[in-house]
Amino acid sequence: EASLTNAPNFTDEENPTIKYSNPAGSGMSSLQACIASTDGEILVSYRNVNKTSSSYTFSLTEAERESLRAAAPDSNSLPVRFYLKSVLNGSESVDYFSNNNRD
Repeated sequence: EASLTNAPNFTDEENPTIKYSNPAGSGMSSLQACIASTDGEILVSYRNVNKTSSSYTFSLTEAERESLRAAAPDSNSLPVRFYLKSVLNGSESVDYFSNNNRD
């Protein structure tokens, strides 16, 4: 299964880059990443990430930046989780990182 190895703190103006490990490489059926609130609400939709790479940079749309801002209307910071969903041989697994830490 693929796993996240690092996920950054980032501002609503940046495009965050995650780092991951995928030992199955191109044998992985699907590899996708998203950004969600700590309660699981997806704020930045799943995107396909390169199965044979070790990093991915989200290119956030203005709508996604707005959804991040709206999730914390009374604060200038928001805890988030980066999710990495992998499918190998029909079996799905999800790994996550919360603002630079595993919970």
